[in-house]
Amino acid sequence: MTGTYVTENPIDDVYDVTSLGASLKRTSATVIELTKEEAANFLEKFPAFENVDRQLRDSHVRYLTKTMIRGQFNSSWVRLAVCTCREKYAGKPAGTVWRVNGQHTAWARRQMPDDYRCAVTMERWAAKTVDDMRQLYASIDRLAPRTKSNVIQSWVGGSPEFVDVPRSRIKVLAAALQYYLWDTPHERTAHDGDEVAYLMRTDHYDICAKLSRFLADYPNNREHRHVWRAPVCGAMLATMAKAPVVAAERFWSSVTTGTAIDKKNDPRLKLRNALITACIQSAGGSRTGRSMVSGEQMFRWCLSCWNAFREGRELHTIRNPNERPRVK
Repeated sequence: MTGTYVTENPIDDVYDVTSLGASLKRTSATVIELTKEEAANFLEKFPAFENVDRQLRDSHVRYLTKTMIRGQFNSSWVRLAVCTCREKYAGKPAGTVWRVNGQHTAWARRQMPDDYRCAVTMERWAAKTVDDMRQLYASIDRLAPRTKSNVIQSWVGGSPEFVDVPRSRIKVLAAALQYYLWDTPHERTAHDGDEVAYLMRTDHYDICAKLSRFLADYPNNREHRHVWRAPVCGAMLATMAKAPVVAAERFWSSVTTGTAIDKKNDPRLKLRNALITACIQSAGGSRTGRSMVSGEQMFRWCLSCWNAFREGRELHTIRNPNERPRVK
């Protein structure tokens, strides 16, 4: 059959994520016998891609070890990967060879007897920039697949724009940006981790940085946990993008701490009480004494209260708008 292929749902907003790293080359791919000695050398000689590589998961090492013992481990699927980067990074000089994949397999191999046979592919890559190496890391997927959150971390963690921002804050910034940009879960799912990370580092960097600085002052503990939710932080982004930072911070600091409020119908107090006594439906089962709401509903609560605050209105009840309120 010939003709033009037209999708029923055209794909819009295809972001040029490769512009963050455009000079990457595989220099070799060799099958090696992964002995205990080779596994130890791989782990000790090559530093992990700092602030990016997934933390070692003991559960996955145990799983791989069991499959090796049972004879179910298919080593031909495994790619150990290292990358020589021509930029200095994380205190290491230019030319450092970084480990970007294979740590779980290497740790599992170290648990096996000396005579266990494990032939794997060893790939070597060359990257001109750190962003090239991020692109490589984000693209690798095998027995422990990259989640959307992990792909975002691979692009953003330790980047020049977010160099001192911890993982936990990057995670909530990414989730918040998706609430801010897209109205429905379907829309948010349609944009992958590469796209979200690209937008965090380019078009929406300024407001992400503002939110990051705000959250740094209010750590994610029991006292502040009610504002460390994706829809709430998404509403923070919306207000910080629209209003002067000082106005947004005045509103959100009161919602966070309960200070600087002297009226019982202050929109900030209404929102604070609502957030403290509510749970997001997708976050788990019901909790005694807490109302269950959708993330989108919570996002709209925040904007409704913000608009009342900006207009100097008292608020007796938080209503649930049929659509997202326009930020004032």
